[in-house]
Amino acid sequence: MHTHPIRFSVRVLLLLAALSAPSRPAASAPATGADAAQEADAQFQRGKLLYKSGNKREAYEALTAAWALKKSYDIASNLGSVELTLGKARDAAEHFAYAIRTFPATGSKKQLGQVKKLFDDARTQVGALVIKVSVEGAEVLVDGKAVGRAPLADEVYVDPGARSVEARLGGYETATQAVQVATGPVQEVTVALVSVAAGVVGAPRAAVDAGVGETREVALPLNKKEGPVVPPPLVVERRPLWPVVVGGVLAVGGLAAGAGLTVAANGKASDVAMLQAGLHKSGGHYPCAGVPAPNCTILRDTAARQQFMSDAAFTSFLAGGTLALATVGLGAWTVLKPKDSQPSLGLAPMAGAGATGVVVVGQW
Repeated sequence: MHTHPIRFSVRVLLLLAALSAPSRPAASAPATGADAAQEADAQFQRGKLLYKSGNKREAYEALTAAWALKKSYDIASNLGSVELTLGKARDAAEHFAYAIRTFPATGSKKQLGQVKKLFDDARTQVGALVIKVSVEGAEVLVDGKAVGRAPLADEVYVDPGARSVEARLGGYETATQAVQVATGPVQEVTVALVSVAAGVVGAPRAAVDAGVGETREVALPLNKKEGPVVPPPLVVERRPLWPVVVGGVLAVGGLAAGAGLTVAANGKASDVAMLQAGLHKSGGHYPCAGVPAPNCTILRDTAARQQFMSDAAFTSFLAGGTLALATVGLGAWTVLKPKDSQPSLGLAPMAGAGATGVVVVGQW
């Protein structure tokens, strides 16, 4: 839709008059100095006067100089208005969009509405791109002109027709994506960067430099409509070793406890044999019967301790051996098995009539 020339000129004059106040520091980017700010304001006022007198070309040059010195919503609005009358719709859309984004909350709603109408007029004549790059920090260029670094927060306005979108970053091959731009709807463009070192799309540089884990080369299937298909980022990880360490410590402890209890049980067995020999010499017999003599009571207690220690030694050897086998298997799993599951290992005490022990519960 095209605006009637007379009505459009009246609208632009009204907008220039409404935005005649000097630029407000709160809405502008930091100036390079007091002199630069004053020069920007002077060029701004000069540009408005030139436009009112009908000298659009010099008005455009003055407002462009003011914009180069200071970024503010009022300079952007007036510069966009002049650009639209000169047929520079793409530049006008860019400056109107900036003015709308930075328009102060305390500003006039009527003025904001006028800027939005002018922006709509400019948008009917240009296209808009949302550009996404697979690696952050890459410099983005459209038709050879830098438009910022990824990720780009705002739309990029371009003239309709065949356009070239390019992304550059150290350590990656320069990637170029061709796109046919139409006026009106926003079009999305995806650019995939390929690492020079590893041949991996979007691979984290830290992982490649460290040389840890696996690397993989990715073939990029191209779709003429959607562009390159970008695989998920490469994840470098290590398998946990703590289950192997814990299992080894427990296994060694169990075997050591079994050995110590075996020595103690053998000592008690010797005591039992000596007590039995003493009973025979004194005319007693074993097992004791009837009213127990003091030596017979000691014999029974010593034999019970010897049996308890033998059972405990057997249980310790059984638990230690089981843990040792489990630890060996877990170590082999850690080295050989792919990282698609996590191991679990646990111990549970077991007690029952005439039996005690430890149950090992594990999954790997």
